[in-house]
Amino acid sequence: MAEQAGSSIGRYRLARRLGAGGMGSVWLADDTTLGRQVALKAIGAMHGLSEEERGARITRARLEAEHAARLSHHPHVAGVLDILEHDGLPWIVMEYVPGATDLGAVVQRDGPLPDAEVAHIGAAVLSALSAGHQVGIIHRDVKPANILLAPDQTGRPYGRVSLTDYGISLHTDSPRLTQGVIGTPGFLAPERIRGADPSPASDLFALGVTLYVASQGGAPFRSTEGPAGFVAPLLETPQPLDRAGAELASVIMGLLEKDPALRLTAERCEQALTGIAVGRPSAPAAGPVEPTVQDTPAPVQDTSAPVQDTPAPARDTPAPVQDTPTPGQSAPAPAQPIPDHAQPTATTPQPPATPRPSAQVPSTPPPSSTPERPVQPPATPQFPPAFPPSDQLATPPARTGSRPLRRPLTVGLAALVTLGVIVAAAVFLPRLGENGSSGSGGQSSGGSGGQNPGSGGSDGGSGGSTAGNKVVTIAVDAPLTGDLAALGIGIKNSVDLAVRKANSSRLVDGITFQVKAVDDRAQPANGQQNATSLVADKDVLGVVGPLNASIAQSMQAPLDAAQLALVSPATSNPLLTLGNDWQTGEPKRPFASFFRTAPLDPMHGSIAAQYLYRDKDRRKAYVIDNTGLYGVGIADAFKEEFTRLGGRIVGVDHVSPETRDFAAVTDEVASSGADVVYYGGEYPAGGPLCAQLKDAAADTLFAGGDGLYATEFVKAAQQGGQGAYVTSVLEAANLPSGKDFVKRYKAADYQDEYGSYGAYAYDAAWALIQAIKATVDANDGKLPTDARPKVVAALQRVSFDGVTGPVAFDRFGDTTSKRLGVYTVENGRWKLAKPVSYEN
Repeated sequence: MAEQAGSSIGRYRLARRLGAGGMGSVWLADDTTLGRQVALKAIGAMHGLSEEERGARITRARLEAEHAARLSHHPHVAGVLDILEHDGLPWIVMEYVPGATDLGAVVQRDGPLPDAEVAHIGAAVLSALSAGHQVGIIHRDVKPANILLAPDQTGRPYGRVSLTDYGISLHTDSPRLTQGVIGTPGFLAPERIRGADPSPASDLFALGVTLYVASQGGAPFRSTEGPAGFVAPLLETPQPLDRAGAELASVIMGLLEKDPALRLTAERCEQALTGIAVGRPSAPAAGPVEPTVQDTPAPVQDTSAPVQDTPAPARDTPAPVQDTPTPGQSAPAPAQPIPDHAQPTATTPQPPATPRPSAQVPSTPPPSSTPERPVQPPATPQFPPAFPPSDQLATPPARTGSRPLRRPLTVGLAALVTLGVIVAAAVFLPRLGENGSSGSGGQSSGGSGGQNPGSGGSDGGSGGSTAGNKVVTIAVDAPLTGDLAALGIGIKNSVDLAVRKANSSRLVDGITFQVKAVDDRAQPANGQQNATSLVADKDVLGVVGPLNASIAQSMQAPLDAAQLALVSPATSNPLLTLGNDWQTGEPKRPFASFFRTAPLDPMHGSIAAQYLYRDKDRRKAYVIDNTGLYGVGIADAFKEEFTRLGGRIVGVDHVSPETRDFAAVTDEVASSGADVVYYGGEYPAGGPLCAQLKDAAADTLFAGGDGLYATEFVKAAQQGGQGAYVTSVLEAANLPSGKDFVKRYKAADYQDEYGSYGAYAYDAAWALIQAIKATVDANDGKLPTDARPKVVAALQRVSFDGVTGPVAFDRFGDTTSKRLGVYTVENGRWKLAKPVSYEN
């Protein structure tokens, strides 16, 4: 049962909610025994979690309380008073600081702070960190949102400084609960991005980023969101501190040294900050960090396994304990589809993103991003969106990967395109994912020369070449393990089926195709590593994938630098092909080597809005996204079209893809009066969210995009899934041209289903095969030495009847076919409710 004001948790009576997030909520409560006010942090209900996940969550809460309690005596650590259990769930009892506001909200409200205030705050936080380091506690999440400021006894506005939220802190002697990289993008030290263990030095780097934000009002790196923001501390040089004095600038730049051995030590930093705070500055020289616990990062391992995890978005943790929301903050209005791409300039630092409207206390996301969307919506919302004409199948435009754009991907990655492959090869692991997937030998087939790959013949193997044949590799990047593996494996198998067809029909004389599959685990860092690995494999002439837009974004620059074609069967975000300014009527293709066979996001969000408004008579929508490129893109498209039709958006929320407990969110939905919830995200979180919404708001319809269209969603949503609606690409079984594909896939005896994108992956692979064939035919039957750019050029002109219907690409690399279906859950199974033809 969700907590509410007036409820009793042991001896504590809840007064009002101070903050909320995907992991739970923070309440102001009255201690009925001692007659004082405290802050109670609830971990919340855990619907949809396995016993192992539930146990880890409870253990993490206990460790957070334990670590903070060990430091509660420190004047600059938010005190933990107790931990208790209520209905089997942990609650952490914390000191309540009246009038406290987090540093991120202060900078957003007041702008950059004076040097003396920045130094005062920095010295206090450093003191708290050093106290933890001395007893082996690494904070791992130092950022403005986790630093509380309040007036002190003298009335100084920011005199009282408290470091809070030890939720992902680590004791060097404790067993690791989370493998891989965890923390907030933009604040992770370079060695942590490489995979080294957390250390005091990595906390100091995060402190440097935090002080930069306080001093400049924006982040030190141009890239702040998405995959570019994740790797920015590793690849980008910090921007100049044009608002700070020389002494403070020296301290901050010393903390931002990429090499931990050269980073400013805690002792020197404390001396310098203390001097600046009281008006006696003494600029320090950067120097090696003192040898403390785990000070030296682990060397990069040459392994074939990708990074196991990447940090959860900052919104995944509840807001820190505060008093009231900062005055003057307003809800962002939906206008731009991609909030992950706002970029501050070097001369004009930007404030942190504006939080959603609710009882939640502002919890600042990675700072220095501009507001997620401009306050004013587009003057004339359009449906269909004003996409460019699709009748110009021209030669790909000149590659523009190094062209400076206004948003972080092209600055953080594409602007480095001339060095991208070299840098990435030096930073990431060059042999990741080299375990290819191949089939066994097969029979010859009387194929049709590839004009209709879905018809006729038995399949040959995708394995090794015969004497005199050249082996050409079609690579696949997809999540082959983890939550989205069901979709990724279906993509891989479908590509393998296309390769078998090409080999068995001897489509290209002298060429034997093989499949090489690499696992991105739906993590952008892994996608970039895989791209580097594939570029280095000279046999790879094309890549099918990925599943996720954020992964595609991380792969585009390095693959385009090598002129290696990437054809996605699933990504649908317009930014990937139309550029950052596509919605203002100025589309410009950022990467000539990127294509896709899947329709675009605006189709999903807009068609869902039309169906729910017109067919289901829904008028009040609550929109939730998972903060990723895909989720935000379809959510924004839904909001624009739903509003244009006359519907009302009664609430907006953001959750982490890792979240499984949505108690705080469902409370907001129930109180909003929404008659439909639209979720932009994938099924691992969407299923539990749907199930929990059924308990909180039984009459509210649940809807979303194709990321929910999976059997796993139905299982996780349980009874709540009945009557849910999604838009998705049309199933192969629902297409006349797909029936033979389904038959041959079943005959191939794959252990997994082809999934939502199998047919589109097959067509993506066949498009690459056709482009390779055209390249060989144009070179007197031989594969040219410069095959990669020629394949890209040939791919632009490909046209054939595929499994999903006619396959061709417009001048931006997008599919010219735009068909979707609306699906609903009936009796525990997905059923096509309405096919939709969409032509621009």
